[in-house]
Amino acid sequence: MQKKYFLLIILSFYGLFACQTSKREQAVKLLQLGNAEFKREQNEYALRYYNQAIEKDKTLAEAWNNRGTIHFNFDEFEPAIKNYKEAIKLNPNYTDAFFNLSNVYFAQKNYTAALSLLDKIAEKNKDSSKIFFSRAKNHLKLGNYSKGIEDLDKVIKLKPDFIAAYDSRGYLHLLMGNFEKAKLDLDKAIQNNSDLAMVNMALYAYFKEKNYTEAEKLCQNAKNINKNEPYVYNVEAYIDLVENKLEDAKKNIDFVLKNYKNNAFAYKNLGIYYLKNKKIDDAYTYFWKAFELDKQIIGFYPYFLALYQQKKFQETNNQSLSMIEKAQQQYNDNVFMASNRND
Repeated sequence: MQKKYFLLIILSFYGLFACQTSKREQAVKLLQLGNAEFKREQNEYALRYYNQAIEKDKTLAEAWNNRGTIHFNFDEFEPAIKNYKEAIKLNPNYTDAFFNLSNVYFAQKNYTAALSLLDKIAEKNKDSSKIFFSRAKNHLKLGNYSKGIEDLDKVIKLKPDFIAAYDSRGYLHLLMGNFEKAKLDLDKAIQNNSDLAMVNMALYAYFKEKNYTEAEKLCQNAKNINKNEPYVYNVEAYIDLVENKLEDAKKNIDFVLKNYKNNAFAYKNLGIYYLKNKKIDDAYTYFWKAFELDKQIIGFYPYFLALYQQKKFQETNNQSLSMIEKAQQQYNDNVFMASNRND
């Protein structure tokens, strides 16, 4: 699971102490204590200090921002949003609060809202690799692959040693069918022991080079690096499903859903598993579950179409057709998946 990354503001207190009121001084001291607890990963204690800081001075934007981060760490999205918005209201130029708010929207799968915020702050922060990297992730989810690559180009130019950027750019090149560029990026990331790059290279090995043995080897190597990364198990399961190794795929699917109950990719794979076993109602149920969790998930269209052709939907035809149309557009835009599926 990807670690949540947010910005806590550590103030320079010397100048502030010299010129602010007593309540302001108290609020800043409480903010400082909260930051110290946050660094120690004592979120509950940090939250108490931030609450007290805001009680002392409701205009301290940094306290609102940092309290929002604590709420996010507790998966309390609405309070997090409220706090970040208050920080922005107090300081309309507060880049870090905008960035943090965009990450909450990303977690909620509201990629359009997240991207809007990132566009707003990117104009004034052209040297911020983290903003462009985050924007690239949202472009990927929205199917804007070329724009995602443009942002990752900027990240790598700003930070040439940022390995995750090479892996992400390599994956986007795969989706667009730029296989030589994809391989260059993924090779560089693999040299730095990136488990995600290894599993993305497994996609390349299987779909482009038709080498199942190499793909399985790469997936196993990725597991050896990080045995708990769901994406590794999901990709291996998907390759096995295409290969019609259904029970091997099911083991990986079960592992993901046992440990990550809201993983859309795993539910999509489970839908494919039941479709291939000719259990149409089950397949449809799990495809809908995946679609509800993440409407931008890649690779839906051919399976939805297969279900539609069998005319065994549990929903109305209008709902089904609408879903297929959305999935088809994304599938058509995905050169890698569209040109290399062989099932």
